[in-house]
Order: sequence, then structure tokens, then C-alpha cells
Amino acid sequence: MLRARLGQCARIGVLVTVGILLATTAALSADRVATLQVIYTYATDEAYNKHAVAEPDGTVFISTGDIDMEWLRDSSAVMLAYLRQVRSTPATRAAVRGAIARQARYILLDPYADAFPENYRIGERKFEVDSLLYPIRLAFRYWRDDRDRSIFTPRLQRAFALTLRVLRKEQHHTIRSRYRNALHSSAN
Repeated sequence: MLRARLGQCARIGVLVTVGILLATTAALSADRVATLQVIYTYATDEAYNKHAVAEPDGTVFISTGDIDMEWLRDSSAVMLAYLRQVRSTPATRAAVRGAIARQARYILLDPYADAFPENYRIGERKFEVDSLLYPIRLAFRYWRDDRDRSIFTPRLQRAFALTLRVLRKEQHHTIRSRYRNALHSSAN
């Protein structure tokens, strides 16, 4: 499969964010600022070089741990940390947009699933409200910070409409929903 690691393009974004970090930590000691700079640089390098994969379909797969799957909540939380770089770093902007597009595909695949491997299969099917809400939060915060309405594609709109239908259904789980967690099916 053709794919590209995003690390090479993100170096400028790291410098911009470290600059913001340094400007906002003026009250901290030099040692603490240096420590924060190392931590942020390492975290950014880890995220871009090991966990963010630009896919041929224009989306970005964000594996969020030692298991090579993408959790909707966790990948959203990871990308939220980079929103400050969106305006100044085209690679970061592309990564966030690609992550949002991929999350829409996942939600449309199965809104009750919370984790997906890179091949658009279902990795884990445990309904969690936050798994549906975090992608909305990411899209909203991206739009709020960048005013780029083009992310609200028909696919993303369908995913958010499906999210709303599922949330309404699950408010009355016992009488409206057919979803049962396989691990807890006897309790449902």
C-alpha cells in the first residue's frame, strides 16, 4: 500500500509550537522550559513519524497506542493538540483534515465501533458516546480556528447526521436500540 509518513513535513510545525510554548511559559524556570520543549518535540515526532499515516485516499490514519488501530476519541484528542499549527503549517493542516475525513468514514462504517485498523475494518465494537462526540469536537475546533468550511463534505455531514440518530436512539437504549456489547450482553 502506498502511504507516506508525515514526519518530514512537520518539522516547521514543531518549531512554531515550541515557539508558542516558550512564549507562554515565561514564568517558568529555564530548566522547566527546556524539559517542556524536549517533551513536546518528542511527542510531535512520535505522533508524526510513528502514528500518522497519510493514505492514498486522502485520509490520515492515526494509530494511538501500541495496538495498530485508530480509536476515534484518542485520535481526535491527539489532533486537537496540533490545531495551533494549522494556519502556519500546511502539513499539519492536511493531517488534521485527513484525520477528520477518515473519522467520517469510520462513523459511517459503524457508529457503534470505537476502534478501527488501517484497512477500514472494525477493530473493536464497544459503543461509547465520546467516540462519536470527539470527532465532532475536532471538526468544530478545526473550523473555529481556521474557518475552513470545506471540511464539511457530504460524507462528514452524513456521519454527523448518523451520529445524531444514534445518540437519540441510545437515549432510550432499552426500548429503541438493538445494540448490545458482546462482553456485557447478559447484562443488557
